Amino acid sequence: MKESRSKIKKIKSKNIFKVIVSLLFCWSAVFIFLNRNNILNPDLTISWLKDKFTFPEKGEGFPLKIKGEKVSSQNFKLMDENILLVSNTNYMCFRKNSDTIKIMPHTFYNPVLKTCEDKVIIYDLNGKELQVGFKSNVIDNFKTEKKIISAAVSGNGVFAVCGLTASGSTELEVFKVLKKEPILEMKFNEEYLNDVTLSADGNKVITAANTLKDGKISSVLKVIDVESKKEKYNLESKENLIFFLEHVSLNNVLALGDKSLAVINTINGKQKEYNFSEKKLLAFDILKDNGFALALSLSDSGNDSEILVFNKKGDLKKTIKTQLKITALSYNYGTIAALSDGYVFFYDLNGKNTGKADCGKEAKNIKLLSSKKVFILNPRQVLLKSSA
Repeated sequence: MKESRSKIKKIKSKNIFKVIVSLLFCWSAVFIFLNRNNILNPDLTISWLKDKFTFPEKGEGFPLKIKGEKVSSQNFKLMDENILLVSNTNYMCFRKNSDTIKIMPHTFYNPVLKTCEDKVIIYDLNGKELQVGFKSNVIDNFKTEKKIISAAVSGNGVFAVCGLTASGSTELEVFKVLKKEPILEMKFNEEYLNDVTLSADGNKVITAANTLKDGKISSVLKVIDVESKKEKYNLESKENLIFFLEHVSLNNVLALGDKSLAVINTINGKQKEYNFSEKKLLAFDILKDNGFALALSLSDSGNDSEILVFNKKGDLKKTIKTQLKITALSYNYGTIAALSDGYVFFYDLNGKNTGKADCGKEAKNIKLLSSKKVFILNPRQVLLKSSA
């Protein structure tokens, strides 16, 4: 009996050990898959580990003081609930509890901040320098011979630059981080580039360029495969000037113009369009892998507006009518937050007003932290307010 019991215990121990090993193997496989852009790329691994094990300095709470004289609305972002800011003199990153992750001076005259997954790119608009890195450190300080019109970064560190040459033409260049030779070059002799975005995996680059046909200005969208260096799709947006491109999900890109928007599927080239030519675009926000929201004015005064909520494929899901003059939007946590006349108004996705927060007349932009809390960008500080 004792021997049989001992054998049973040994079998149970072996089975438990096998289960633990299997679980560790599965966890490791999932961890490597989710972080493959950084673990499998030796140029990123060390910087990624530094970013993961950066210990922030204790903050002083809110409001957060901004280092510098001004922050433009587009240079205020959230990355995994961390606050990212670029002022005229500094890059800043804070945790949601105000702890300081990084403050780093820069010399860019007109800085622009963009992100993709855990990557950050800051470029000098109309200048010739940019930085690529993580939220807490810089991987690559890059200089180009052309004036930068726009730039973008992917989740694996590949970055794209739209440049203006000395002759006045525009060119697209795509680089791997820390590599000085482009992996893709494309000249736009008859079109003028104005924006670019990359898929998160860095395999596709999408450009928007203006072109003149029959005396009318339109925009041309190109979907380009980076590895083959071939143009997959060429789509024209007639009499619509596209000024903004961003991936809503891995294979869907939002192209926003002055008269309409389109969501392009980069796999099959199909697009869904929404025309708002009789309305004025007031604000918009993208919730990656879910969709986006935008505010349109229905009157010349801007006080009569509507908020449109789309899914990631470009299907209109909800229209919320308001009497607000909206200057900024944030979309997250099943909530739409709208900035108007010194207040943030909260709406659920059924269009019900669920509360508001006083933020002052100087507020420039907002980012939801939860369905009831919002970060507010003021000229010299960041506030944290709750819905009442």
